[in-house]
Amino acid sequence: MMTKKVMTLELSRENEFSDGYLYRSLELPAQEYEIRDVLQQLRQRSADITPDQIAIYNSKYIPQLEDKRFDSPTVDELNFFAKRLAEMDETDMAIMQALCTRYIKDDDEFVSIKDLINMTFNLQKYTLIRDISNLGKV
Repeated sequence: MMTKKVMTLELSRENEFSDGYLYRSLELPAQEYEIRDVLQQLRQRSADITPDQIAIYNSKYIPQLEDKRFDSPTVDELNFFAKRLAEMDETDMAIMQALCTRYIKDDDEFVSIKDLINMTFNLQKYTLIRDISNLGKV
């Protein structure tokens, strides 16, 4: 069974053989072999990737994540978060989107991937109210 892809990472590293950088995209959630393949193309080990080498440039369900700075993320953590998002039904995704709208600010603060992962485990605490058309009339 193929899991739906919910975000795309851009991984980069300085090219040690010439000027410039090496860039590779990785759609998440990914299988372990897909992650290894991209890291091999970058000539990089997962444990050696630093936060400034990871960027989310496409997030289908939570666009606020695009171009945000994360507090020490790993590829494995981002992949786990993407798996959690891919498994959500429509209601849980709507709740997660609302939570992220409040949690992820437009300023230059770091976003904690650990906090985002933890949010995915507590969605049943929230109630989604649909079809509110006018709060001013009673």
